[in-house]
Amino acid sequence: MGDDNEIRQIVRRESEHLVDEARKATRGVGPIYNLEEEFAKTRKNKSIIVVGVTLLTIAALGAAAFFTTSLIQRQTAATPVDVKAFQDLNLKDLLDRAKRDASDLEQAKVELTRIQTEQQGSLDAIERDRLSSIESIKARGLPRAEEQRRLLEAGNSAERQKKAVRDRYTAPIAGKAAEVKAVQDKVDSYDQRLSDQTRKQQELLDNQNRLFNIEKQRLVKTYAGQIQDLKDSIKRAETALKRQREELASSLTSRWNPTWEDARSVSLLGNFKDDANKSVPTGALPAGLFADAAMTRDELAAAEASLANILFLSSQLQAVPYLNSVPPALARMEAEARREFTILRAALGKAGGALEDRDTRIAALETKLASTEAMLAATESSLDRYRYATHQYVLDNREGGYIIDPRNSSDILVALNPAVPVVDGTTGYVVRPGNKAIATIAFSVSKGQTRARILQIEKGEQLKAFDPIIVFVAAAAPDAGH
Repeated sequence: MGDDNEIRQIVRRESEHLVDEARKATRGVGPIYNLEEEFAKTRKNKSIIVVGVTLLTIAALGAAAFFTTSLIQRQTAATPVDVKAFQDLNLKDLLDRAKRDASDLEQAKVELTRIQTEQQGSLDAIERDRLSSIESIKARGLPRAEEQRRLLEAGNSAERQKKAVRDRYTAPIAGKAAEVKAVQDKVDSYDQRLSDQTRKQQELLDNQNRLFNIEKQRLVKTYAGQIQDLKDSIKRAETALKRQREELASSLTSRWNPTWEDARSVSLLGNFKDDANKSVPTGALPAGLFADAAMTRDELAAAEASLANILFLSSQLQAVPYLNSVPPALARMEAEARREFTILRAALGKAGGALEDRDTRIAALETKLASTEAMLAATESSLDRYRYATHQYVLDNREGGYIIDPRNSSDILVALNPAVPVVDGTTGYVVRPGNKAIATIAFSVSKGQTRARILQIEKGEQLKAFDPIIVFVAAAAPDAGH
């Protein structure tokens, strides 16, 4: 019976050792990417494969332990015991019951260990999920308050799951522990009931025990090799899973977080530094911009709302922990949108100011024009009166006409008697008292106005205002020099 306990303890220790190593192996964390970050958003980042391998390992070890224990029980039960020496002491039944109870005790202990191992495996899986969630939350770069809230929520969720696991296993563990204790009490009672005379007969069993021990060692060696093979197989599976996970992480990184190496992308993103001040211009634009219908206030509001939408979506995307070229690209796009809107606002402000300046100048010019028109009207009225006076003067003096303004010898203003017909080329004389001609002039008519130019003038003479004119109606004099 002591040998049975020994081999079962060896098997149990090996099983527990293998389970511990498997559990530690499944806890291993490879290089942190952001495979978890990609899947952790809805807690889909659980490694179902690793949990499955762990549970499969635990089940395999439990089955191996159960098989070993059952084999030992069958061999122990089949071991012949010479009870002739005990017939007189009526110990045959007692030994049979003791052997069965010892076997039941070992079986109960194995079952208790299996249940406890399953419970611990579930708790370890929950703890791995909690640690993975913590890493995922911290990798997102959330605001501190939001990060603390999510970490607290992840911790509370894990504790609730652990409590549910403990509650689920409390009754089975307690029941199996009670069963172990009851069987242990029975075994202990057999030890107490065995008399000194019974223990003296132990030598009769020593030979059988030695044979049994040899067989036990053989079985232990056999199953130890099988356990080692199983451990090696698990290690190879874990290595393959780790490699697959890293390859999948690298593939997802390259797909969703590309690195752009073309010349334009490098020039745009390579040395890009976003402005610390991310504000955009606000405030009222010049009223002249809207008064002139160059832009309506609704159109300006729509442009500002469009920029606000771009900035909101950009902040949502930048909150995601992308890698490689994606983060600087998002920052550059947002900066370009802010810059474009800033330029637009500045141009609209200048345009509105220019329109207001234009309107101010137009108003001033209109005022000046009105004043000038009034002056022109007054001047025209005065000129009309002067023309009337000159006309009457010519009629009253019965002259052909008079010199009015001789300052420009090529464009002399004259006043002629309307009864004297004058056309282009008509000539005349300018006379002084005594009918002395001092100059010959030629007339030109354009747009209803008559002007004269000097053809010839006496030496030392100079035309004066109101010098009389004699017009030659029939002849046209040639130009000076002909």
